[in-house]
Amino acid sequence: MKKLILICLFVFIASQAWATGETITVVSDITMRSGDGYTRVIEYALVFGDGAESFDDVALNSITGSASLGADPSVSGWWLFKVESFYVATVVTADCNLYLWSYAADGLDILGGNGVDKVDADTNFTIYPATSTQPLTGSELLDVDNNAVNDAKHTLRLHLYK
Repeated sequence: MKKLILICLFVFIASQAWATGETITVVSDITMRSGDGYTRVIEYALVFGDGAESFDDVALNSITGSASLGADPSVSGWWLFKVESFYVATVVTADCNLYLWSYAADGLDILGGNGVDKVDADTNFTIYPATSTQPLTGSELLDVDNNAVNDAKHTLRLHLYK
């Protein structure tokens, strides 16, 4: 009986170690002086886990940076100019949807639906927000839906200004 319990425990621990979960990480964050203000480009690496069809909605300011970036990047007070969507090695399902919810999931989409079908397996897209009436707070929720490819990877770049 002890052997059976040990074997089951080993199989469970091994399966947890080999399983991959979904992650969103900031891999670069560059700010430049531009005229009277500043522009900023933040690049996010999205990795879908085993069996993960979509991410849980995640607040922009809660997405952590890679170890080389140091502090966690905050978007509070910055205005969104555009979002770029790039496919990489293991591609997502064609025509996934990108939303940037303001205040609550499935609430007001800052992109105004312009991110629908724009996280793609073979095309890069530039997505513009519907309107820019206020700067980001950082509590906006990043939402990518409709992927069915295990371990898919994708890149998003937010272009901001202040």
